[in-house]
Amino acid sequence: MAKIKRDAHSLETIRGGGIVGVMGAVSFIVGIAMLVISIREKESVLFIPTVLFGTPGFFMLFGRLGTKIDLQHQQVVRWFGLLVPMFRTTYSMDDFEYVGVTRASAGQNNSKIVYPVFLRRKETEDEKQRDEELAKALAHLRNLNFQINNDYLPSRALAESIARMLGMEFHDDSSGEMIIRTPDEFDETLRDRLMKRGVPDELPDAPEKTGVRVLTDGDSMTFEFPAPGFQAVHMLVMVMSLGFCVTAACMAFLVKSNLTSSGGGILIGVFSVVGLLPFVFTFTLSRKFARTRETLTLTGEGDLVLERRYLSSASTTIPANELEELFVRHPERQPILGMSMSKVYARSDKESLEFGTGSSAAELDWIVAVIEYRVVTTV
Repeated sequence: MAKIKRDAHSLETIRGGGIVGVMGAVSFIVGIAMLVISIREKESVLFIPTVLFGTPGFFMLFGRLGTKIDLQHQQVVRWFGLLVPMFRTTYSMDDFEYVGVTRASAGQNNSKIVYPVFLRRKETEDEKQRDEELAKALAHLRNLNFQINNDYLPSRALAESIARMLGMEFHDDSSGEMIIRTPDEFDETLRDRLMKRGVPDELPDAPEKTGVRVLTDGDSMTFEFPAPGFQAVHMLVMVMSLGFCVTAACMAFLVKSNLTSSGGGILIGVFSVVGLLPFVFTFTLSRKFARTRETLTLTGEGDLVLERRYLSSASTTIPANELEELFVRHPERQPILGMSMSKVYARSDKESLEFGTGSSAAELDWIVAVIEYRVVTTV
């Protein structure tokens, strides 16, 4: 996470140091040690690992990348240097059109989800002439990143802070659904927007076929979502993982003839265990998904309380006067092997909820409509 410095006229994020600096220090020390050994032993070949370890370690340890919004000079400065700014690129504030948050994959094999905060640069005349599909594919090249977080809420808070400072729109497509807010709408609640749109006359009817159980207790309503159960896609992945295990054991069996009997047995055992790990990992995650039960309670005051139960239970609450976004995200692609990928998003500045995975789109649309009705009518 970047370090943030701010005052009345500026906001600056600085990336570098931290865990990256620690890793750089280790690499740099190894490089220095190799250099000392190469000088003492007069072994020039050791100069290669000196460069390989020392050079990246030096930049990881001392390198810094910063982005600064300067309101006094109406400019955005991107800089790079060793502890202090050394090389700068300056942009006019007029070059940008909005502040955004998106969702991206990072890390090895894109296995990590991150939420970048960015300023989107306006299109140039040449870029406006591009084919629509090409322009969409290259749109991310117009992003000037401020910070990349592992969690959504810090990214949202920073993006809204920058948008307030610059008086720009805030665009959020981290859920796959584009949410756009103008500066005067940042603190507008869902209740306020629904009141402008108009209050429905009555509660919507439930779908004819639904697996969601609805309980009422006075003014509160509780939606009990059925556990998704093992889906065909989980079975397919587990079969593939088990196939990997069998393949690993067979490979060990084929090469064991070159080893002693005890060595061959150990090799088969090691390969089998290593091959079994993906199956165990996949089965554990699939079992958790299949047996996790979600319960959403809509209190008499219109607050949302989401509880998840698997081995233990945990609950999260969004008060009605803080709830800003509520919508169903329907993926463009078809369900994977029959499993519905639609889900409900409920967000405030302090909490973000996702629920309903595995329920049908009709069920989720109905639940959102019920929540909207209750939020407005419990003023």
